[in-house]
Amino acid sequence: MAEEDVNDWGLARKKWAGKMDNKRNARKEREKKVAASIDRRSLKASDRDSIFSFRTNADLKPLATKLAKSRGLGIGEFMEMLVLAAAKEEQSGA
Repeated sequence: MAEEDVNDWGLARKKWAGKMDNKRNARKEREKKVAASIDRRSLKASDRDSIFSFRTNADLKPLATKLAKSRGLGIGEFMEMLVLAAAKEEQSGA
């Protein structure tokens, strides 16, 4: 391929013109499809299929992040561990 062909965007557009529907809706649909499939695969692999989110004061998040890192966990795993520990404590006390 000649050097001028490498930098010719018009030639590249012509080459791909029939292969892609570049209308806005088609692009958005492709993006959604890819994002959804990636999300589902990672959620299935980790058995995490729900979002658990809450608001807190400004001091708690850095503290939780620090504690999670010191245990080698992500913040989500750390919060899961805390909730499960509280549930276990409640069951044993009841």
